[in-house]
Amino acid sequence: SIEEYYAQGIELPDQGIKNLFLRNRKGTRHYLVLLDERKEADLPGIAEQIGESRLSFASVERLREYLGVELGCVTPFALVNDPQHRVEVLLDDAIRQDQLLGFHPLVNTATECIRYAD
Repeated sequence: SIEEYYAQGIELPDQGIKNLFLRNRKGTRHYLVLLDERKEADLPGIAEQIGESRLSFASVERLREYLGVELGCVTPFALVNDPQHRVEVLLDDAIRQDQLLGFHPLVNTATECIRYAD
């Protein structure tokens, strides 16, 4: 329960984040999109904002190649596996800079909490 986490001194995220790994129509650009967990992903709207004609979810093969993680484990921590900086990061304006944020640490069986500034 939440009370048990607090009793153990475990910090819980103030804001949950959805992490989406997307590609453009031609597959020449890849994006890690971080959204407030309560939002629906408006792919046409995001595409328009960044000047792309269309965005779609990247394949599992691309996820492994670009971020080195499996399906369900998309996280900004995986950017460590992209030393060529091929993946562009897009942050939702609704992600509050004063909040504790929760992300998977390359696997989806745990959550790491960090501050936005970190």
